[in-house]
Amino acid sequence: MEYSFAPMEGITGYLFRQCHHAVFPGVDAYYLPFAAPNANRCFAPKELRDVLPENNAGMHAVPQLLTARAEDCVRAIRELADMGYTEVNLNFGCPSQTVVTKGKGAGMLRDPAVMDRFLDEVFRDTPIAVSVKCRLGISDPAEFDPLLAVFNRYPLVKLILHPRVQKDFYKHPVRPDAFAAAHAACRCPMVYNGGLLTAADCRETEAAYQDLAGLMIGHGLLRDPGLVTQLKTGRPTTQEQVQDFHDRYYRAWGAYAQGDKQLLCKMKELWAELIQSFDDDGTYAKRIRKCTRAGEYEDAVRGLFRDRTFRPKGENP
Repeated sequence: MEYSFAPMEGITGYLFRQCHHAVFPGVDAYYLPFAAPNANRCFAPKELRDVLPENNAGMHAVPQLLTARAEDCVRAIRELADMGYTEVNLNFGCPSQTVVTKGKGAGMLRDPAVMDRFLDEVFRDTPIAVSVKCRLGISDPAEFDPLLAVFNRYPLVKLILHPRVQKDFYKHPVRPDAFAAAHAACRCPMVYNGGLLTAADCRETEAAYQDLAGLMIGHGLLRDPGLVTQLKTGRPTTQEQVQDFHDRYYRAWGAYAQGDKQLLCKMKELWAELIQSFDDDGTYAKRIRKCTRAGEYEDAVRGLFRDRTFRPKGENP
């Protein structure tokens, strides 16, 4: 079973990946937050920093592209191939209304014929393997049947399916029956993504679909950074490991950030998920949210690690 880290825009950039991989090296693949190539350039400066091979050394990194223009997609794929990448992932799942309105992300799921033309052009010219990450459709899981017929015509290295429709965003429960039907009819390896928050969630999904190619985990790895290590070895994440990861990430962003405001913004994004695995009554979560200076933040985090216990949901008290 392959365990991959889902791309999380604004969170799982290369500084995050470097620090996570140093402490928790068990993740099989890190899928990079999407880059959005256009007619003027393949990668914006921030996107280029994220995909540079030297910033992803020692880990299996898979760049992701978000575009509705096949010619822009192919140019970006060729540039990634020149960097040494062997796989690229196409984002047909982003549910953001701004993205969908432009026909990108989940907006590509509206018209199977448009999807077919896009993939036909990409596969005529791509020099490396292509995978797809998508949802079930825009508003009805039945929309996936004609989309899957299109996907089945192409040599996708894997299909990563998040069993929600675009209009569900992340609030509606995942739709396991729709995933099961898609899994039975899919001709390429399939990866399950969505709603995997605990080791129990992952094991139940593995048991339900025993020939899955893998699991892609997002929020579950933000709440428990050692979740994959636990799945592979049976050893739960320790508080010392979490503190080591946090401290590395804090130092990395401290060297990069333009002042305390940017630094604390990034750290608060991390704690929005990570705090849920501590037995905090809200006291330290509030202290961290209200911090405006680095020193104030450091005091709050030291207190959290001293006074609270890291215990992800599903672990025995």
